[in-house]
Amino acid sequence: EQREQGVVDLSHQHRMIIIPLLTFENIPSPLDMQKRAIGLVSVLEQAGAMPNDRVMIGGATFFMEMLRYFLKEAGFRPVFAFSKRESTERVLEDGTISKMTIFKHIGFVEIDMPE
Repeated sequence: EQREQGVVDLSHQHRMIIIPLLTFENIPSPLDMQKRAIGLVSVLEQAGAMPNDRVMIGGATFFMEMLRYFLKEAGFRPVFAFSKRESTERVLEDGTISKMTIFKHIGFVEIDMPE
């Protein structure tokens, strides 16, 4: 569903670069987060992303504001995925109930805050 709405997967090579930039093992300093955000912007540019392209972000909430700032500075449009939770229940042969929850992608939320 996300691909149908324009999300483009990065190459394996680019994903291997961004994973460490998005993975936090310790509490980061503001400078560390800034360097990571700039690094992520650089990877997007190397991958061929163009100004005004939408970039889906999400993950460590403490990092999203910094990442959003640097993406916007580079001309990208950061967006967040919006999903709807759909749950189904099924009674099994032994009388127990199995519950399954699926998160269905609905669209993207773009936040354009006043500067």
